[in-house]
Amino acid sequence: MQNFRLTSTQKASHDPVLDLIGRYEMATVEIGLMTFCPIAIPLAAGWFVGEIEAEPIYLSRQDGSLFTEEYGEPGHILWDCARDSGSFLDAMLKVACFLTRCATEDLYNDQVTRHAIASECTVATGGELYRNFYEMLLG
Repeated sequence: MQNFRLTSTQKASHDPVLDLIGRYEMATVEIGLMTFCPIAIPLAAGWFVGEIEAEPIYLSRQDGSLFTEEYGEPGHILWDCARDSGSFLDAMLKVACFLTRCATEDLYNDQVTRHAIASECTVATGGELYRNFYEMLLG
């Protein structure tokens, strides 16, 4: 659990992702291709909170949803990730658990299980709009 060291005494945020990034050292945490930013970077439309490889993940100020834009193409959304931060973190926990199991069980090529986990994540994050993100993340 050393990756989850408390980094500040910052007042808790009302948003789960902003709270997690603001209070813990998350920059070293990787879940598949996804990494968190060392700090949430405020922007006019929201916060830059992580990346999928080089593609930025943003938290929207407008509705609290999370989405990934294509690197170098502002406004071009590659994937909608979740309806809100809490559901995003729930789904990322499911992804992390599955990928950890892949390291110890023979699940790497098990497409049925991958699809089932992607479906669980899709439901957890708000529906079919988010399926492509989890299908991509799980391979």
